[in-house]
Amino acid sequence: MAAGGVFIGLPAIQRMREDAQTKKDLAQADMTLAAFLAQRPNGPTKLTVECRLDNYYNFAYINAAATHHSLLLEWDSPFAMGHAWVTKDSEAGKEIFEVLKDGRKHRMTLEVVLQGPDGTPTPPGRQEMAVVRLVK
Repeated sequence: MAAGGVFIGLPAIQRMREDAQTKKDLAQADMTLAAFLAQRPNGPTKLTVECRLDNYYNFAYINAAATHHSLLLEWDSPFAMGHAWVTKDSEAGKEIFEVLKDGRKHRMTLEVVLQGPDGTPTPPGRQEMAVVRLVK
């Protein structure tokens, strides 16, 4: 029971815990996914996202299915979304795959950079992101 005799039910407590966790997760990020896609920073940037494995390989990553995991990144809205790729045999690739192999979305903070698999910067108008590391 809260102050003043008001009962706080289990769903409200769960929402409060989720809100606190969201604030903690976002504190690790440099900016939101939407801001990252709009501002296109030049260097590695930490983003907190809802992430799941995907099978989307296009543009610079069109032939990368054998070497990279495809990740769907979302935050706050189905309109704030993008794809990122992580090298399968990297430490980040192995750690991320272990979390995502259950097929569900998971919240995580990733450090990403706008570049293709060969390190070439992503051209204007495109959104290919390479995962640099999983932030713990």
